[in-house]
Amino acid sequence: APGRLPADERLADYARRGIEGLRLDVEAGPEAYAPLMERLDAVL
Repeated sequence: APGRLPADERLADYARRGIEGLRLDVEAGPEAYAPLMERLDAVL
């Protein structure tokens, strides 16, 4: 939606990734994204 805030998109991303993704993001910051996406690709 045009009025959607980036924070809303982050929350939606966390919802898709699950609590584990959120925990990794909090602990490691942006560096956590690439390994997480690689793991998801391997699982899916």
